[in-house]
Amino acid sequence: SRPLQPPAFELLRVEGVHPSGRRLQDLCSGSVRAALVSNYMTDAPWFAQEFPDLVSSEELIVCHDGKSGMRREAEALWGELKRARLRHGLGSGGRGRLVVHAPDLPIPYGTHHSKFFVLVYTDGRLRLIIHSANLLHGDCTHKTQAVWFQDFYAKKPGDATCAFEVDLLAYLGALGLPRECGGFLGEVGKVDFSKARALGLVASVPGYHRGGQRDRYGHMRLRGILSRQRWPTEFKESDLVCQFSSLGSIDEKWLKSEFTESMASQMASDREWFDRELYLADLEREGVKLGPNFPFFHGQLHLVWPTVAEVMGSLEGAAAGQSIPGYEKNVTKAFLQPLYRKWGRCPAAPHMKFYGRFSSGCREPRFCWAAVGSHNLSKAAWGCLQKKETQLFVRSYELSVVVCGTEATVPVPFQWPLKAYDVGRDVPWTVG
Repeated sequence: SRPLQPPAFELLRVEGVHPSGRRLQDLCSGSVRAALVSNYMTDAPWFAQEFPDLVSSEELIVCHDGKSGMRREAEALWGELKRARLRHGLGSGGRGRLVVHAPDLPIPYGTHHSKFFVLVYTDGRLRLIIHSANLLHGDCTHKTQAVWFQDFYAKKPGDATCAFEVDLLAYLGALGLPRECGGFLGEVGKVDFSKARALGLVASVPGYHRGGQRDRYGHMRLRGILSRQRWPTEFKESDLVCQFSSLGSIDEKWLKSEFTESMASQMASDREWFDRELYLADLEREGVKLGPNFPFFHGQLHLVWPTVAEVMGSLEGAAAGQSIPGYEKNVTKAFLQPLYRKWGRCPAAPHMKFYGRFSSGCREPRFCWAAVGSHNLSKAAWGCLQKKETQLFVRSYELSVVVCGTEATVPVPFQWPLKAYDVGRDVPWTVG
């Protein structure tokens, strides 16, 4: 048997379902001096009540989605936080700083979707928390969510900058925070991230990314991280799994060629594992036309997506399905149907987002890598290559963390081994 290992990430607590999981409220408690809170949706009164140590921090920066339909919620968030901070003696007489910021959305249908906290404590440490939950009561108590966190400490003289730090600071810079937040960003830059228990960060930022910027974001960043890794031989011809709570309008070529190429990446010398010609022949029979540079990959791709019965039987019933927005025209595409796998018996409906590569045929899940965070399965989130692959087009802000599964336990709340839909019986969940 394998020795006990620490978890690569954890689940949020759902009473009776994930009883040993974490609570965001607990992870965000203590003597917090400054906090950056990023999310898509925030219930202002609930947040003010549940996160008192953040609300009462000397500096509070909140990033939210800035679409026109969210402006009323943004105004309510500002007002509620301002009143809550006044109750803590902040905001009057120039004491403390509150910034509520909506990052620019230059491309239609884009969102600010990243979900994370950057907390600076009075003892000088910094805690980074990357997760999948909206800051809503139901999201944090009744749905299956993933969370990764770690404490970091100040650099010592001579400590070098690492890729993790560069990616984090680049993403924070891309949010376009007001100039008054410069001091906070400067503090983040003084922290040593070289001991991060992660292979790297994957951020997405809206734009048409060319040149060196093309490989900084989205699935191209994932490709870059994985291309530096060499996996144990047990992962020869291993499979890929994607689990998500929203499905965009994707096409077969993007999924099976471009996106799979990024997920299947590894150090070039390991590519003899895969029979390129056999894999291309399989896809040719399926009618998928691929470019000449497709990678050596001969595993299977699995998409974990809940059935109607699984959503209806969850703790929240049909209400949970409103947080799993898979539109019928996207979910029912013919090429997706053979790839769907059941969510399983876990009654806390899925809202986490999980991607990884696992050793095929094992009764217990064994992953070489996994990624959790805010990325759903869409071109808007992960990006798509354009102009003969010289440009990556991204619509939304996202942030996920890639972890090593060979050195840590990867918690898998969905059914394992993976189980395909029962034809004629199981129907994928759709909305609209």
